[in-house]
Amino acid sequence: MFQKSNKKGEFSRFKHLGKAGSQAHIDGVNAVIRRGKIEQLTSAIEALYESWLDLYPDEEKAGHRVE
Repeated sequence: MFQKSNKKGEFSRFKHLGKAGSQAHIDGVNAVIRRGKIEQLTSAIEALYESWLDLYPDEEKAGHRVE
């Protein structure tokens, strides 16, 4: 929680990033973009893992492939 800049004792979930185009604003926008990319990659990894388990259901239990 961040303290609101215009009112003492009140808090906001959002940090004020300053004027559009400022370095703080650009850094904040980049952080949001990175967070979105991380969430998408995490989702893709989970989907790939689930697909892999569908193909090799015994692999997770055994820990390695035995031929």
